[in-house]
Amino acid sequence: MIEIIRRLLDHGARVSAHDPKAAEAFRLQQPDMAEVELAAGPEALFEGADAIVLVTEWKQYLGLDWAGLRPRMRAPVLVDGRNALNRVEMEAAGYRYLRIP
Repeated sequence: MIEIIRRLLDHGARVSAHDPKAAEAFRLQQPDMAEVELAAGPEALFEGADAIVLVTEWKQYLGLDWAGLRPRMRAPVLVDGRNALNRVEMEAAGYRYLRIP
């Protein structure tokens, strides 16, 4: 996740992230990434987002109401870094669905 965030920041992206187990550790271990917003919950990441990048297979993320959250996004792009979601379902929900091999 850290490398993905660094690359996004290097390309001028505004990055928001959520990790319920590592939020404090992230701030302590990555002081050079102070501009990364740590969201209170995964649903908050969708507000005005151009893309969502999923880099975990944790059930709390896989079980999100993906269809219900899509309208909150500015651009419904979903990058599935774990190939954990169903392409057909995500596309039917209106996402441009991309997988990372």
